[in-house]
Amino acid sequence: MSRQDGIGLALQGLGRIAAHRGDSKRSRALNEESLRLSREIDIQREAAQSLNGLGNVARLGQAYPSALEVVNSLGDQRGVAETLNFLAAASAGARLDTRAATIFGAAAALFETVRIAPCPADHDLCGYSGCIARLRASLGDGAFEEAWRHGRALSVDAVVRFALQD
Repeated sequence: MSRQDGIGLALQGLGRIAAHRGDSKRSRALNEESLRLSREIDIQREAAQSLNGLGNVARLGQAYPSALEVVNSLGDQRGVAETLNFLAAASAGARLDTRAATIFGAAAALFETVRIAPCPADHDLCGYSGCIARLRASLGDGAFEEAWRHGRALSVDAVVRFALQD
């Protein structure tokens, strides 16, 4: 690991801490600097994580598609699953409920495939539990389960295409 790489990782971590503390201005600045360093030394996985951090700060999904494209191109299935959770939360926030439930289902299946549990801090940042509860209430159990099952059945390539659609 290079010195710049270590600095970029530290900035990401500090950005997450700032986000958890509700300091979105500081989190944005730290993630922007981390993204700059990651791109400067061409470490795409870290750049994608910085993009996710910027998306979390904005509570909008504009940075997530770029992050998803990067981690998918790297074959980073864990990164794809993490980014899908953030994209699903953004979809839920936009009241695209069936889409959100489908993407959450796909992310859950992918986490199982790579045998890694989702990061609890990431679940907190995307409001996972609240999103799932709201989606169930909005869609009803049957429609929620159908969308969730549909997402779980999608291949990685299919869910990436689905998630990147407008």
